[in-house]
Amino acid sequence: SMDKQNILNGEDRETEKKNKSNRAINNTEEQNAKQCRCRCPSMMFLTKSHDCITEHEISTSKLTHVYYISQCLSEEYMHSISSWLSTLPQTTCTSTPIDNERNHFGKWTSLKHAQRNVALFDLRQDDDDDSNNESHLLQNICQYLIDIRAFPKSHPPNHVLINEYHPTGGIMPHTDGPNYYNRTATISIGGDVLFKFSKRQQYGNSIDKGQTINHDDDDDDDNQNPNLVMEVKLNGKGSLIVFTDDAYLQHCHSIDDRVDTLCNQDVVEYASDKCVNLKKGEEVKRDHRISLTFRHKY
Repeated sequence: SMDKQNILNGEDRETEKKNKSNRAINNTEEQNAKQCRCRCPSMMFLTKSHDCITEHEISTSKLTHVYYISQCLSEEYMHSISSWLSTLPQTTCTSTPIDNERNHFGKWTSLKHAQRNVALFDLRQDDDDDSNNESHLLQNICQYLIDIRAFPKSHPPNHVLINEYHPTGGIMPHTDGPNYYNRTATISIGGDVLFKFSKRQQYGNSIDKGQTINHDDDDDDDNQNPNLVMEVKLNGKGSLIVFTDDAYLQHCHSIDDRVDTLCNQDVVEYASDKCVNLKKGEEVKRDHRISLTFRHKY
């Protein structure tokens, strides 16, 4: 019986040894999976049906080279980005950060005149300072944009402008200008919003460069912006809009700050007949929103 007991004890020790080995293997696999999720964009993006951006063109007869994916980021990745952005230091500025970009890299800058916060990231810079510790979150998106051919490998996105909008905040019609390759990709996180394209003002034989455009206020929705050619509802659950060529060079883009506040404090706006993914008059509920705009800077 002693021999039998020794055999049983030996089997128990061998079983426990195997269990420990299996647990170690499982822990290693979990750690590898976590590292993979940090490094591998395909784990963080909804890419199965989004192999190429050209499959998602929403161009019309009046405007071409506009592409829209209603959701490209996973909820986990959006949460990671939002958590990281909440840790950035805050500064205050009375002018736009574009005037002196380097003073505003890696931190929130509050634009008093525009009622929004902005943060800038130049991905051509080294990742040595603390502000760039989480730049892999942006680099993963850059690689994703190359993978879906939103940007060519010859001109990869290397500059990121992040805007934080209050529900009533907007931005006037403007162009991104000649300092960038002629395409822009913007991802939205948070509230929904109507994104508008309008014809650029022309003066003589030249097109105005770098100027915002003011339109006279009018109670008639169709006449608020007589140059409006397209409107797109941007889904705040990780949508992506890309515009290139004619849409970038010959048109301005904007977000209205003229919105309605309902009695329950909801902030809403209504689609016009130029909206490509809503019927005229449909309500869009605004909320706190973060936009990440990717471009290739020369």
